[in-house]
Amino acid sequence: MIGQSEMQHLDNEVLDELQDIMGKDFSLLISTFVSDSLHRFESMRDHWVAGDMVALSRDVHSLKGSSSNVGAVSLSEFCQQLEVQVKAGEMDSIEMILDMIGKERSTVCQLMEVFL
Repeated sequence: MIGQSEMQHLDNEVLDELQDIMGKDFSLLISTFVSDSLHRFESMRDHWVAGDMVALSRDVHSLKGSSSNVGAVSLSEFCQQLEVQVKAGEMDSIEMILDMIGKERSTVCQLMEVFL
């Protein structure tokens, strides 16, 4: 698992490249990521509580991809960890990883505010 000292919240090279490519639409991309990531995270929590591992897996996979696309390195890695745990049926650590995802999502979104 990723330790706090090893975390890279955002990959600035990815963000710079996206900003160059998207121009004035870059802030829309970031805004969309922020709102969608909150929706996905809340949905993941709901699926966990309901015991719907298929839907949880689908949402975590989606958040993993979008996080990777915007350079949210640790968030994507936490999602990868959760995806592996869900597929393996390792239920003991899912809630802990969900908490880490929630905290990292919040940190990432705060850091991204400079682009809005």
